[in-house]
Amino acid sequence: MGVKITIENIDEYITSFIDDQQLTDEESQRVRELIENDEVVSKKYKTELLTKNLFQSKIKPVELPLTTFVKINNSVDNLVYAVLEKKKEELTQSSFAHEVHYNLPFLVYLMRLITTKVRLRWVTVPAYSFAILFIVILAAAGLFVDRTQSPGLNQFVTSGSDKSVMVQAVNNFHKILAGEMSPQMNSTDENAVCSYLKNGTRFDAFVPCLKNCSLKGACYNEYNGQKLAHIVYTSGKDVIYIYETHISSIHCNNLELPDPVHSQIMADKYYLCDHVDKDNCTLMMWYKDSILCASVSKLSKQRLYNTLASLK
Repeated sequence: MGVKITIENIDEYITSFIDDQQLTDEESQRVRELIENDEVVSKKYKTELLTKNLFQSKIKPVELPLTTFVKINNSVDNLVYAVLEKKKEELTQSSFAHEVHYNLPFLVYLMRLITTKVRLRWVTVPAYSFAILFIVILAAAGLFVDRTQSPGLNQFVTSGSDKSVMVQAVNNFHKILAGEMSPQMNSTDENAVCSYLKNGTRFDAFVPCLKNCSLKGACYNEYNGQKLAHIVYTSGKDVIYIYETHISSIHCNNLELPDPVHSQIMADKYYLCDHVDKDNCTLMMWYKDSILCASVSKLSKQRLYNTLASLK
């Protein structure tokens, strides 16, 4: 009988569950039940899954350019040809060369092979120089291709209209950084800010207490007949901005939210992305009761998720 999986020892099973390995069907079912029924376990699972996906998105296989491949191939062919010619010459000059080369241990033979001097037109160099050159070329080519294939900006933001909640949230964040938009009420009291926003927006704005963050204040305005709430936090030198509107704004089409984003929020309880602009800001969206929330910051996806996952 296997070890009983509980909340106390779930950490050692979450990684195996995400990688779909080393767990029996019974163990997988037990981990799945804990993820679905326990909020703490669910957050641990989502955090580790997000970390894995983040690394997978950053570390991608790249295809070597054809011209570089041909050059490397030719260099290797020339190296092999030069080494074989050198060995052929040595075998010809020595009557016992066959015994020496074929009775040597493989590692010794290999070391002699790669340290063999190869004569070029103007200089003589050891064969391992070509191996080093080959590795350097591969690394440089990989770095070049990776940079040229860097991910583009989020399509929902770049192609969104002025009515898009995502576009407005990103634009407002930059207005806050530039000093073009600032809190009309400066307060560190969540309850006071909540009351202030409710009076101005006529909906119960969500003013969370964020871990390791300081509430600076809030303001509200109106767009296309819809009330909007704006809340500002700081964490050290970083700013975290939260945009809020009642979901009726989306239902009546006065504001817009892409269907794929809505579907992901419903499935995962949040939508999270970076590369929303040229500054590589991060955007996270979720629903809080009848409120649609969108947070923008220059924090990484992992840090912003960890900050907002502690909502209370």
